[in-house]
Amino acid sequence: MHERLAAPELSYSEFVSYRSPNNVLVDCRMPESFKRGHIRNALNIPLHASHVDREAILGEPVQLRDSSIVVYCQSEGCPYSDIVAHQLCEDGFENILIYRGGWRDWIENE
Repeated sequence: MHERLAAPELSYSEFVSYRSPNNVLVDCRMPESFKRGHIRNALNIPLHASHVDREAILGEPVQLRDSSIVVYCQSEGCPYSDIVAHQLCEDGFENILIYRGGWRDWIENE
């Protein structure tokens, strides 16, 4: 069993308020799921992405020092958001938040 990352978690209403051009939205589901549908402007960084892949998608951590990175997965029970958030922390990124309800919560509330 995977431990949850000690990152701030966002509810749906908090997530909606965090959506801005200054913040980065990361969908960590598999590419096939991402292609079937994702939250607008999300970047796909799946669980299996390497450090090089993550850096190619997001750039250097210093480039995002004034931004928050909001990571989401399929649903509350999905561990991918914790794993990818942890990987991003190890890559040097800061200000990482998790939208715990994920894609399923987004669809139910939109």
